Amino acid sequence: MIVAYLEKRNDAVSRQLHEILGERSGREPVLDVFSNLERKTEAENFRGCAFLIAAIENPQSPEILKTARDHKSFLKDFFVQALGVEADDATAEQLLLLYEGALAGSVLRRDARSATTAKAIVAKLLLTPANDQARSTSMRPSASL
Repeated sequence: MIVAYLEKRNDAVSRQLHEILGERSGREPVLDVFSNLERKTEAENFRGCAFLIAAIENPQSPEILKTARDHKSFLKDFFVQALGVEADDATAEQLLLLYEGALAGSVLRRDARSATTAKAIVAKLLLTPANDQARSTSMRPSASL
């Protein structure tokens, strides 16, 4: 039953994000996604990320964990699509982390500050000229630990 609910949530989130994106890609549509996140997290009925909550409450369920992980994979792929020609794996991973962090931070704060902060970071991140060497190096594990 939880997996069916999560699959339904995934479909709803996917539809909503693709509606925001439309046929666009780049900085503005990504910022629009975070603006939408601000609206969601300030809503009175906001309770957090259903996928994270389900995974935390059911760590023994491989089906629930897989469904939650699949959703996070979808989100990362979505950010790659949203970035368009500027897409790279490291930036998509950073956007995913900011998105997830804003969702988690908003649960206890009961306002949109986490999403607003994440959006401001995204705006700066996407204004920074792409430095593929620095990005790829920062995402690789260090050989000398």
